[in-house]
Amino acid sequence: MDKKKKITTALFADMSGFTKFSEKNNVETVQEFLEQLYGMSNRVAKNHNGTFTEITGDEVSFHFDNPRDALIAAKDLQSQLKDILEKHSLNVRMGIHTGEAIFWHVEISNILFPYVTGDVQIIATRLEKNATKGKIAISKETSLLINTPELNEIKDKKSISQGFSHSIEYIEI
Repeated sequence: MDKKKKITTALFADMSGFTKFSEKNNVETVQEFLEQLYGMSNRVAKNHNGTFTEITGDEVSFHFDNPRDALIAAKDLQSQLKDILEKHSLNVRMGIHTGEAIFWHVEISNILFPYVTGDVQIIATRLEKNATKGKIAISKETSLLINTPELNEIKDKKSISQGFSHSIEYIEI
């Protein structure tokens, strides 16, 4: 089985309020929403040189070779999802982090599923979970790699340490 180790930028996006939305709507409405979410997410990733790597309910993840592409994709996804999220009283939270990972496939019942292993996944997910509704949390390491005036001017630095041996610093936009 092929395995590829590389530096990647992970982008995780999760819908805030999705459980409540699912409880109050029929399964057809929920399925239609998810189909739109996955379709938009896949198009956005492709348009910005990313790879759609994982779906877990209403959470989607992508990987990019260029951290700047990940940030542009995150902003584009926010924009693309704006109307559908407002329609259903939902918000999106996102987390972006750059680090080393191994890309490989898991075979289940003769079907190959793509999989990514590395703490880049864990950190991006934790950033997303800690992001304010409607915001993008970007790790300090990734913001330094992107190095734009917009990010450099942000003075309000945050950090998370739960489950880590050290604090993960980040900013939100």
